[in-house]
Amino acid sequence: MAAVHEADRQITLQVAKRDEGSQITPLSYPERMNFSNYIARSQPLGSQVTIVSTTVDVVQLDMEIVYGTAFPASLIEETVATRQEFGGMLYAGQLLDAVVSSPGVLTATLSRLVRKGTDNPDYILVDGYARLYASYFNYDLGGSSFTYVPLTPAHQ
Repeated sequence: MAAVHEADRQITLQVAKRDEGSQITPLSYPERMNFSNYIARSQPLGSQVTIVSTTVDVVQLDMEIVYGTAFPASLIEETVATRQEFGGMLYAGQLLDAVVSSPGVLTATLSRLVRKGTDNPDYILVDGYARLYASYFNYDLGGSSFTYVPLTPAHQ
């Protein structure tokens, strides 16, 4: 799988593969070299091509979830943890949509969303969206927090 980004005749190819367990992983060294050699033979004249195939970006979040009756809280964390997409971008709105579309959830507020990739040593605030260095991410649920608020007559 690949994501392509172009700016000012600089082309960045973010590439990865799925392992036997269907998890997204970087290419091995021989796979990356073969891919790099292929691209070097076919890249457009005058363009600089950078190939990125690296370990997963890590995302942490803090979220408050308001729910109605018959709501399995573990479902939300499972929904968040299993969202592993490839494409180069992280969108806060898509994360909120996934949570709010879960059964029993009425609304949710995202108070913190940060990412860390191999391109930076510290977490960086995501304000709406972020380009991912690896083009894919995993959630660090240990560094995230979920607050569950039941909809009661006092909250209505």
